[in-house]
Amino acid sequence: MKFGMRSKIPLLLSVNVLIFFYILFIYSPNVPIKDDVTISCSVKTENDIHSNSSIKYISGYVKNFSNYTLYDLSVHIESDSKGESEIYSTDVGVLGPGEVKTYLIDLERYTNDFEIVKKWATYRKGN
Repeated sequence: MKFGMRSKIPLLLSVNVLIFFYILFIYSPNVPIKDDVTISCSVKTENDIHSNSSIKYISGYVKNFSNYTLYDLSVHIESDSKGESEIYSTDVGVLGPGEVKTYLIDLERYTNDFEIVKKWATYRKGN
């Protein structure tokens, strides 16, 4: 009976170690972006010839100032139009050291009083 229990202990320890490494290296939750990545965005207006109206969208870029870090980025924009707040998100993808990536968030809005309230990004740190 004691021998059977001893053989299960290394198995339980190895499972715990695997779970620990999964949490540490594979699963990394989205957290607010650090200072070495900057986000720039502006609201653009384009005329839509099909609907004969203007389309608003957010255009911008993110830049990684770090010399050694990879980020898997998502950009989030909070907007306000006629007192209604909405949040739009887009995945930028992996951003390498010194790299600049552009993004576009199509708002599908046909309003003139659009304002960016807040912008932020979340990331999962790469290797």
